[in-house]
Amino acid sequence: MKSEFNNYHINNPDGASERHFYDGRLSFGNDNPHYVQENVPPQEEILYVNESSNDLEGTIASDQAVPTSGTTDNSSGSKSDLSSLTSSPSVATTASSVSAAATTSAIGSGIGAVAGVVASAVTTAVIVVAVFISTLSVNLSLVMADMDCLVFRLEMQGAQEQDFENGIYALLDGNDGSHYEQTLNADSIYVTFTDLKPNQSYVVRIKSDEKVFVEQSFFTASSAMSRGIIDMRNEKNNVRIDVRDVVLGSAEFYTLSVTDLQGNLLFVKDDKKTEASYSFSVSEPKTLHCALSIGGVTYAFAELAMTNEPEYNFDSPVWTWASDNTATLSFIDINGGDPLIIPAVITSVDTPPTCEEDGYTTYIATSETNGNSYSDEKIVIREGTACGHDFSTVEFFWEPKPDLSDDGTSISGYDVIARFYCIRNQEHFSDITVDPQEIRHETVLPSCEEDGYTTYTATVTYNNKEYADTRIVTDMGTALGHDYSSTEYIWTPVTGDGITDAENVPLFSVTINFLCAHNGEHVSPDVLTIEPENVDYSITSATCDTDGKITYYAFLAHGDKEYADEKEVVLPALGHDYNATPVFTWYKNGGEYLVTAALVCANDVDQNHDIILETECSWIYTKPTGTEDGYTTYIATVMYNGVAYSDTKIVTDKELNQDGV
Repeated sequence: MKSEFNNYHINNPDGASERHFYDGRLSFGNDNPHYVQENVPPQEEILYVNESSNDLEGTIASDQAVPTSGTTDNSSGSKSDLSSLTSSPSVATTASSVSAAATTSAIGSGIGAVAGVVASAVTTAVIVVAVFISTLSVNLSLVMADMDCLVFRLEMQGAQEQDFENGIYALLDGNDGSHYEQTLNADSIYVTFTDLKPNQSYVVRIKSDEKVFVEQSFFTASSAMSRGIIDMRNEKNNVRIDVRDVVLGSAEFYTLSVTDLQGNLLFVKDDKKTEASYSFSVSEPKTLHCALSIGGVTYAFAELAMTNEPEYNFDSPVWTWASDNTATLSFIDINGGDPLIIPAVITSVDTPPTCEEDGYTTYIATSETNGNSYSDEKIVIREGTACGHDFSTVEFFWEPKPDLSDDGTSISGYDVIARFYCIRNQEHFSDITVDPQEIRHETVLPSCEEDGYTTYTATVTYNNKEYADTRIVTDMGTALGHDYSSTEYIWTPVTGDGITDAENVPLFSVTINFLCAHNGEHVSPDVLTIEPENVDYSITSATCDTDGKITYYAFLAHGDKEYADEKEVVLPALGHDYNATPVFTWYKNGGEYLVTAALVCANDVDQNHDIILETECSWIYTKPTGTEDGYTTYIATVMYNGVAYSDTKIVTDKELNQDGV
């Protein structure tokens, strides 16, 4: 992708643009500055036709010429050779007796208006005819070929205004049938075609309605070729260029150049920095083209259309707060003009101070513009307004210590925490662990009528003030009263007649002796007896290998007390009682019969202890006759303790074909 535009090395590495000029021309290291637009004035082709008497021949002035196009006939009807007029004008004469009407006929209807102004009294008429002949020539060079765009530079020599009035076009046609078209003007320097396809062949033509000036073929890039990125922006007619992500070889440098639409080089810089910023100023807004080239090849291209019209960046609002808590919303003019400033509507929300934080006011600024709503907040803190803590409310937390008593019914004390709450915010508190030495206790034993209890007292000093709390722990139900509890149950077997019931279960009577609950040496004179008929029982039968039992339940209600006791009598396990011969069990499995043989324990009704014997099974089939069905005789045989046992089962064909045994 060789670029005519960048096929040079400017002898000025410092970037100072004025040092790149010498007698109005640039100095190039490769002596190939042909891309510079030459200031060639347009040429006019003028045809002079003079109709006069002999004494007026040659008196017409050049500033009296009237331009036109096409060919013109003289008074005698002969056609002028316009090709011979391209180098110098010619003058023709006719007889002075030609009238105005004849003159109009002679020069054609295209200039009838000119002839019409010649008065009939005038004896001589002079007609000047101008024919436009274009001298335009066009050179086209490729500036950049990316994956989706092609950028070309135009060099138009000999261009005249009428060339563009007639129409000059840049056409691009792809081999996929795509077509792009642009109309050129006298200021056209660069032609850019975008939205192209990668690795695609395109034909570019520069043409008018009558002539094709340039026709060349180019390819778009097949892959991304980025070796640098250019960003340009206008800051009040000060052009800023940011270069980044430049990829260079060890001996390479890049050239950054900026031109306007007239091809004037406004800035140029050679550099090796991968990221850099440059700036220069212009006297008035321009459309600028910036190119980054490496080794004569352009890898980045940017265009900046400078304008004095503001263009605000509404996506980047800038809020400015004043000391009086008013605010303005501003938007930067990306063209470098003054920003757009809009006063905001201010509302506020007051937040009072807390224990730890100062109070503050939240000012909320809102504004609407360009169809969008914007908002911002400012928080003004009232320094030193925090209230601080006032821990003057206390709550004690009592945590029982592990039970260390032998009987497991009492506690060994408490761990106590005194929690002081801030009266302004109960979520703020300070915990102090009470010194165990400051936890005192006093125990009161129970009496016959009152429960025993223990009084615990915790004391703590906080901010030079003493706080105390007490906890009374009552041993609930420990009041002694006058209550006799059963201290002894005596079970006595019944002897003599009627010692068993109908199930031959032995019977018992129960004697209850009462002892004083407060003092075991005190025995109640009242002795209670539970007769055998008031003693219930339940039987758990013994099995082969598990003991059984008889559980007796003695119960007595006396006054407001109830007394109960239990007694168990063990029934020894029965052991196994297997039958002498195996038991055969036949069952059907699909289309045949199978058999198991086992020794069954008579003491195990659930047959969980059966002994399964190894069984051999055979069968004999008897064919059906005219009067009887066929049938199969199954024969099972086992050996047990050296003795053979057998069993048979006869199954008819009809039974065998039915479901079930």
